[in-house]
Amino acid sequence: MKALARYGKEFGGYRMIDVPEPTCGPEDIIIEIKAAAICGADMKHYKVDNGSDEFNSIRGHEFAGEIVKVGELVKDWKVGQRVVSDNSAHVCGVCPACEQGDFLCCENKVNLGLDNNTWGGGFSKYCKVPGEILRIHKHAIWEIPENVKYEEAAVLDPQLLQGNRTAGASPSGTGRSRIWNRPLRTLRSTGGKDHGRCEHRDGRSGRRHKGSFRCG
Repeated sequence: MKALARYGKEFGGYRMIDVPEPTCGPEDIIIEIKAAAICGADMKHYKVDNGSDEFNSIRGHEFAGEIVKVGELVKDWKVGQRVVSDNSAHVCGVCPACEQGDFLCCENKVNLGLDNNTWGGGFSKYCKVPGEILRIHKHAIWEIPENVKYEEAAVLDPQLLQGNRTAGASPSGTGRSRIWNRPLRTLRSTGGKDHGRCEHRDGRSGRRHKGSFRCG
């Protein structure tokens, strides 16, 4: 299958290559990619030749798709489910962040579709979600409601996660960052009715701020 990969560790190094389709282990899930978004982390490397021939990773960390294979030990997921990934592939499971269930802040986290991952990414036909992450972090993937398109799911998830990382953002969407407004508009457009929770970690103080919103 075709995949957009990055070579080397220096800036740049994107190439379109042929790679084998991922194999499904007993605890793994294989997703057929239906939509993948282009992040700024991808754009900055594009058309920059770093001269390296050392394969690094398949790219694309904002994606949604359909489960097409599950390992024989997988109980919580089934073929045919529409899912979106939070791009987690590996966490240590023992650091303070992991012990609190804050897996996105694990210092040893490896992401699907980003540097040094061995499982794949959204810029290909298929991506493996490894069983090791599903054992620790059951919400490494989420089922997509029928009224939400793959394209919407692929961009909604990273928008919400980005709120955790944007210093100065306001949970109400009125602060210096407008990134809170984008997921709220998307949720409203898909007919969401329930209250949701947003959490923002201030990049300077490390303090967390929580807020709620209602869609619909």
